[in-house]
Amino acid sequence: MDYGAPIGTLPVPSRFGYTFNGWYTARTGGNWVTAATMVKGEITVYAQWTANQTEPDAGPKKGSSFNAKAFKFKVTKQAVGNKPGAVQLVRPLKKKLTSAAIPAEVRSGSFKYYVESVGDRAFKKNAGR
Repeated sequence: MDYGAPIGTLPVPSRFGYTFNGWYTARTGGNWVTAATMVKGEITVYAQWTANQTEPDAGPKKGSSFNAKAFKFKVTKQAVGNKPGAVQLVRPLKKKLTSAAIPAEVRSGSFKYYVESVGDRAFKKNAGR
């Protein structure tokens, strides 16, 4: 870089999970530095970044179903991130089961669901088949 001349081409860095905003004269704020910025003395430039917005992971959507702990469950409230969802027990997976210990919570993958209700036909003969 020559005094009184444009700074010239600057590298474009990358950082996982962030968007590069450009080069500036301060860590935060400061003046934007481009290839056309004139060099007027010693200069330090700083990369400024914005964290990418990501949607939290989510479990099965409301209305969908999954099998867990010998039962079929219907999602009544979707689990998002580390917040648990809620499910209704639809029916046992074994055809002739007419009663069973109902779990208080179940998992679909890494997502936790509280069992909030049992469907009115869950234990009737051939329910939901």
